[in-house]
Amino acid sequence: MIKRVWFPALVGLLLLAGCGAKDLSDMGGDEGKAIAEVVELLNDYKARDEKIPMLFAKSDGLPSAQELNKYSFYVVGKPAVASDTATSKILVERADGTPIGEREWNFKKVDGSWKIVSAIVQ
Repeated sequence: MIKRVWFPALVGLLLLAGCGAKDLSDMGGDEGKAIAEVVELLNDYKARDEKIPMLFAKSDGLPSAQELNKYSFYVVGKPAVASDTATSKILVERADGTPIGEREWNFKKVDGSWKIVSAIVQ
């Protein structure tokens, strides 16, 4: 009987915790939210070299999955959007959760989708 109570409670807590994801609800509107979603996708795809290029505006000089997988990335505050370009403060953390610091990343809208132009990690 106790197992039946604990399992739904555990599932509920995991859903509330968001499995480590940050809140994307207040990113300054739809464009800011779309930029934050690109950063979240980078966290999801960072271990797969074949997925990384779809998130960047240029395919040359991209960081490798081996390099990106050492870190996690989170939008801090609201991205500053100006037409089809944007900047955002990004909190960079080591894989163990130790903060490295905030960096400013640049984004560009390409064919209707936001892409990362520059992503300073270290």
